[in-house]
Amino acid sequence: MRYFLLFLMLIGLFCQLQAQSKLNLFLSPNTSVGINKNTAQILPSSGLRWETDPAFFNTFEDGKSRIPFHLKVGVEGGVSWKERFFLFTGFTYTLRFDEGYPSCDFCDMAPPEFTTSLHYKFLEIPIGFNVLLTKDRPVDPFIGASIFYTLPAGDHPYRSWAWQYRAGTSMPVSENWSIQTALYMQGNPNVQEQPYYIFREFGLQVSFLKVFRGARDK
Repeated sequence: MRYFLLFLMLIGLFCQLQAQSKLNLFLSPNTSVGINKNTAQILPSSGLRWETDPAFFNTFEDGKSRIPFHLKVGVEGGVSWKERFFLFTGFTYTLRFDEGYPSCDFCDMAPPEFTTSLHYKFLEIPIGFNVLLTKDRPVDPFIGASIFYTLPAGDHPYRSWAWQYRAGTSMPVSENWSIQTALYMQGNPNVQEQPYYIFREFGLQVSFLKVFRGARDK
């Protein structure tokens, strides 16, 4: 009960600060699509890995070559200061699609005739910021960065920290809503712990930004 009362007190304190300052809450649903900058390094266990570099194989599943890609959908929310500096967290559901075949360092495993389509699901929890470089123009440029904690959302063991850099534009469409588009690069460190899934990606994100202004800002 005391934690619930403390939570209510913190909400009330923030509402007072919001009414007396340039702090505002915001919410931003978003979606992204992108491709791999480099081939993924996928190692399920010691000695066993997936060969995902097309240089290692010539025949794809059903005879068709595929470009590894990813899809994301998520929502972010946080605090903005003067509607130029945005600090946020949230969650993102990510699907990554690769192509390859299993390979073993310690066994005599011949490459299969066809590759396998690989689908991996992740839940990514970001902590990040965006900074508008201009304000109150028809289109305002911004830059930003995030770190992610990437968790498995399907039947696989891969988890890691990841980073993202981005640059984009924000276009107001009403008093409280903006549409943002951004190009980003995302990846995770070259880790030694097993199992691991190492990726480098380029992508395009589209976001819908809703700012909840205080009474004095309306």
